[in-house]
Amino acid sequence: MKKTVITGGTGFLGMAIVRIFAQDSSREIIAVDVDIDKNNDYKKEVTNIKYVQGSVEDATFCDNIIAEADELIICHMIPHPYNDCQCKRDC
Repeated sequence: MKKTVITGGTGFLGMAIVRIFAQDSSREIIAVDVDIDKNNDYKKEVTNIKYVQGSVEDATFCDNIIAEADELIICHMIPHPYNDCQCKRDC
């Protein structure tokens, strides 16, 4: 069985990809996100997914989760370093 890790697995793009890949029963899907409790309605729809809470900013976590994977799909968002940015651009 092919093991696919999807970072950002409970976000907008990650959820869409998880839904597509979940239709393939020959795959084991591991959806990784910092907040695995969001989008609970979605998680009720898709039951053959393993959700793992963790941050891609944690090198040890990434090493461990990637070591398990046959495939890695990156859908996570890195937070803007200036969360309180007051500029006029779309930060």
